[in-house]
Amino acid sequence: MELENTGKSITGKYATVAGEASGEYTLVGRTDTNMPTYKNQSRNIGFVVSWGNESGSCDSVTTWSGKHQIIDGEEILQQPGDLQKKHNQI
Repeated sequence: MELENTGKSITGKYATVAGEASGEYTLVGRTDTNMPTYKNQSRNIGFVVSWGNESGSCDSVTTWSGKHQIIDGEEILQQPGDLQKKHNQI
């Protein structure tokens, strides 16, 4: 996955290894704040992929939502399920 962030807008490319989808697919999304700039800052993030490209189309879309954080200098994308698992381990 490649993401480019401009303000609160996100664009990029997504490639999957699941199913029969091949090649890269356009990804678009939004965040609630600008890019985190300091340690342990986070923001909400959501993006969508439409499964159509030069290789074909499967007439569907997929959406993701989650949390984008910078923890000790490392960028992390967490989906709600990841957050729930972490909470249950505490």
